[in-house]
Amino acid sequence: MREATPFEIVVTDVNASDHWIATENGRLFARVWVPSNPPRDTDPPILLFHDSLGCVDLWRDFPEQLAVATERAVVAYDRLGFGSSQRVSSRRSRNS
Repeated sequence: MREATPFEIVVTDVNASDHWIATENGRLFARVWVPSNPPRDTDPPILLFHDSLGCVDLWRDFPEQLAVATERAVVAYDRLGFGSSQRVSSRRSRNS
């Protein structure tokens, strides 16, 4: 990313996309923010974890700002039973 001068703001667009990931326990919802200037292949994405009752929407604009500031992809997901992920239909045993 080009450095901004004191009187200039450098704007980078971010593309956000939604994904559903099939697991044996249900479908997870994930959102990915990718800066318009593609990240280098050597830069791994930043993965955001929400608190126990949170969801992707609670991150608000932070993931987008993080993608712009770091020029890296940012991924956040909803745990099963939260946000847009599939609801847990039955209690799982401690061993599953």
